[in-house]
Amino acid sequence: MTEIEHLAEKWRTQYDPVAVRGVPAHITALFPFAPTSPLDPPTIERIQKVLTSMAPFEFRLVQIDEFPNVIWLRPEPDHAFRRLTTELWNEFPEYPPYEGRHPVSQPHVTLAMSTGDEQHAELRREIESDLGPHLPVTCRAEALSVFVNDDRPVWTRHHRLPFGG
Repeated sequence: MTEIEHLAEKWRTQYDPVAVRGVPAHITALFPFAPTSPLDPPTIERIQKVLTSMAPFEFRLVQIDEFPNVIWLRPEPDHAFRRLTTELWNEFPEYPPYEGRHPVSQPHVTLAMSTGDEQHAELRREIESDLGPHLPVTCRAEALSVFVNDDRPVWTRHHRLPFGG
């Protein structure tokens, strides 16, 4: 999502712990997923099989929203992201989204994680002031990136798998 990376970088670098560990702005398809060791060719082929039924698609990041202690961007439409999560979960039922804590997960781009109510409210105001005038941002999803982490834990892109095969 290079379309939003330059706008979100300032906030993510300061307030999203995975940003400094190598993960770019993204919308999560399925997390947590398999440990690095099972990411063998048959597993990657199963993921690619799911992706063959999906064509690249456009979406817009339309507004800033929040969960408790998380400030994020809302994609619309979000049905393709929801479908992707559902189909990956169907293929890999041993890895429910967010370990089953949020079986109906909301697609989103995390901008910041806050530590408490006061910081959260102030951070949201600052982010809305900074990013709000730039929204909506039109983006195109063309592939699924599979990230793995090491013991440090630094995340790296293990595979980039295109939609449609």
